[in-house]
Amino acid sequence: MYKNQREFIRDFNDKHREKFNPELFERSDDQIIDELKQIILSCQRNRVFTIRVEKFTLVKDYAEIRKILREYEAKRLKNKPNEINRYDYIMLKDSDVQLLIVDYYIEAPMKDDKKYAKNLRVLIEVPCIVDKYYYRLFGNLYSPTFQIIESTYNNSAASNSKSSMVTLKTMFMASRFYRFNIETSKEMKLRSTEGEYMTGVYYQSSIFNKMIPAIQYLLARFGLYGTMEMLKTPYLRILKEDPLDPESYTITRSINPNIYISVPKYIYDNDPVMQSLVYTIFHCVDKDTKYEDLFTREYWLIELGRAFSPTNKTTEKGLTVLESLENIFDKPSKNHLHLPEEDKSDIYKVIVWVLREYQALRVKDNLDISMKRIRGAEYIAALYGTKVYEGLIRISDKGNKLTLVDIEKAINTYPDFLIKKITTVPLINYRNSVNDLDSI
Repeated sequence: MYKNQREFIRDFNDKHREKFNPELFERSDDQIIDELKQIILSCQRNRVFTIRVEKFTLVKDYAEIRKILREYEAKRLKNKPNEINRYDYIMLKDSDVQLLIVDYYIEAPMKDDKKYAKNLRVLIEVPCIVDKYYYRLFGNLYSPTFQIIESTYNNSAASNSKSSMVTLKTMFMASRFYRFNIETSKEMKLRSTEGEYMTGVYYQSSIFNKMIPAIQYLLARFGLYGTMEMLKTPYLRILKEDPLDPESYTITRSINPNIYISVPKYIYDNDPVMQSLVYTIFHCVDKDTKYEDLFTREYWLIELGRAFSPTNKTTEKGLTVLESLENIFDKPSKNHLHLPEEDKSDIYKVIVWVLREYQALRVKDNLDISMKRIRGAEYIAALYGTKVYEGLIRISDKGNKLTLVDIEKAINTYPDFLIKKITTVPLINYRNSVNDLDSI
């Protein structure tokens, strides 16, 4: 028996009414810190130059935070006697923050057999949750809202779309993949040695604002045989002469008649990825291409570099492009991508997945809520990660001319960069509540 009507209604609601998702009401300081750590670890480098995170230190004590920031500001203003240290005074519009300290080891390319390296400490003020749901920044309360997002989406619902497209979204960049018909391509048409025009499809990619065949990235990273193994297309052959095989299509270019691409007809006709691989190889062959070069990784690295810089004929540019490609696949995006671990271990595996599952991704309903996830602390961390990533992109083309000062400028930020950035984001609303007590 129930003691009163209120008790009955409470019990009835618990048993019969649908519950709110508790995740929508959870805010945690630790979530922001964890996402920040993941995005900072995604910015590490270890090729042309080195950026390595040595350790993270989290400071929550208010007095200790003020002491560290005061010392940082005093060091910054050491040669600026006319400027005051703002941490020597009580701030009337203070912020509730915790302090994440990142200790880096950075190393520039060697010059004259000398090693240039140093340790760098970066301070990041990170907002704390107050009153369960809010940030207090510069004396104002802000309420962060959630985003509803997913990792892939398409343009199937767009009435004005002229081509099929699937987009892979990571924290740093959106990578777009297009599917075109070979017979309607204005660039080149495939034609067999028997005079037959080849039909089929090929996949173009738009990454770093550059349209090139998606498989060209795989060829530059793994070479011809490695790419064929990844794509599960082992039956393609490149020959010096026409094999005169009635069961296969054989393609050559009049611009270079000494290279033939041969593939079984049945496999070519039924595998869009094989069609795209044939087109990509065809696309990259010119009059100067030597038969032996196609089996070396260096050739494909040079071709990738030329796609971004036509006058560049070294492997350095291709390696730089590949490093940038690998680094757009950040750790948070990888963790949230619903694929088996072996299919998302790196960006190349994800590209293969997109190409193989293109048709399924193309017809996916972008509005299907079951495929989406909520994003809260992650986009707060992205504000900081994007700043660092843009700095790294800016210095990536300097190669051996890179200095420690360049690296430091790319990853160093003022301690209050993140909390200032947060106040400009539309997703984080200012709580503009005013009453008579404000005058006090």
